[in-house]
Amino acid sequence: MVYSVSNPAAKTAGDEALYAAFDAFAANTGIGTTTTVANTIFPLEVYRKFGRGGLYERYDAEILPMVRTQWGTYFDRMIRRRDFKGKPLLMKTGEPVNPLDIVVEKLARRAATARGAKNHYEIPITDEAFEISTYLPERDCKLSRGGPCLSHLSFKVDHAGALRLTAIYRSHYYVERALGNLLGLARLQAFVAVEAGLDIGPLTCIALRAHLEPNLQGEDGGAVSAFLKAQGV
Repeated sequence: MVYSVSNPAAKTAGDEALYAAFDAFAANTGIGTTTTVANTIFPLEVYRKFGRGGLYERYDAEILPMVRTQWGTYFDRMIRRRDFKGKPLLMKTGEPVNPLDIVVEKLARRAATARGAKNHYEIPITDEAFEISTYLPERDCKLSRGGPCLSHLSFKVDHAGALRLTAIYRSHYYVERALGNLLGLARLQAFVAVEAGLDIGPLTCIALRAHLEPNLQGEDGGAVSAFLKAQGV
């Protein structure tokens, strides 16, 4: 399934009402709220409070130790590369490899010089210049279930000079996660655009396998049906 959000930076009163309705549904069914899910992709409040540099340090020191599942490690996978023991890989400078910050810096340089603004950066084989893979073979190759559903992020600057983000999911659960994932991806895209000095373009999600769950664990499907009906689905 492929779908796009033309203006992911916009938020309407209808959006706020939908978030509130979903969060009430989430509280009643024991699943993650929009904020809980979004924070696995981009912890907005940490960024607002501590800025770009503090975001990485605070997440690594304070938030990551509280994460108990592979599902919750998306942001860590964006800002650190680790060996099979979980130890951060280091650059020649001795600093941890931070793929997300590398992308921001490269995009900022392009924005400053206006060079390559019309280039599209496709999914790479050997170069991660404008790509971030969240699927890590050394950590995930033996997982048949429970691994990260978000597997790849691709940033590109379009002909208008706006930053586009394409997210590839190997599997996507639309009732339980899609709304929070979209919110988190939009926040991540805004972060990269702001820090690189670019406008925000469309956001596209590609789900290799899409699930519209008829029911959630522990309930017979009545809650899902009622929620979707209330939203006009």
